[in-house]
Amino acid sequence: MVCNNDIATVRLAPRNGAYAGTTLGGWYGYGWNGYSFLATPIFGNATVAAITQIGYPSAIDNGYLMLRGDTFGKYIATTGANGKQLMNIQIGSAMTGGSSGGPWLVNFGTSPVVTGSASLGNSAVRNTVVGVTSWGYTEVGVNVQGASWFGQNAEFPLAAYGSYGAGNIGKIMYDTCTQSPANC
Repeated sequence: MVCNNDIATVRLAPRNGAYAGTTLGGWYGYGWNGYSFLATPIFGNATVAAITQIGYPSAIDNGYLMLRGDTFGKYIATTGANGKQLMNIQIGSAMTGGSSGGPWLVNFGTSPVVTGSASLGNSAVRNTVVGVTSWGYTEVGVNVQGASWFGQNAEFPLAAYGSYGAGNIGKIMYDTCTQSPANC
């Protein structure tokens, strides 16, 4: 089922006074309104980004192991049955049910040292979440999954919710962080 706002936050309680990000070496950031996406003639002027997907697909290793997939994500805008514009990202992915809720990141990993003629791009902040696995096809061999677009839409139109960003992700982070500032 494709929808605009299939996103959530999870607040983790500190363990022995330490937050998970402190213990595990850091936190993911998040981006909105097409962070790291750009239109490219290589893909017919589609708006795309290099995406790393992380999840626990139940049909692979019984869901016991975290898997990583690297692909490109494509911004898709469609009109739903009720006439509402639906904004999603689609990726090629061999993950299955069970991977829902896993992050989709741009610029995943440690920052490289550029030693020659190269660019890290205009949106180069590392480990930035731009979606979470929301839906996918159930037929074997149709390797496509989708995520709600992080950003402004009809339900969350503001360009900023406090200092937490635009649209659906800005609003949910605003609500989470104002309710529990220590977690942010």
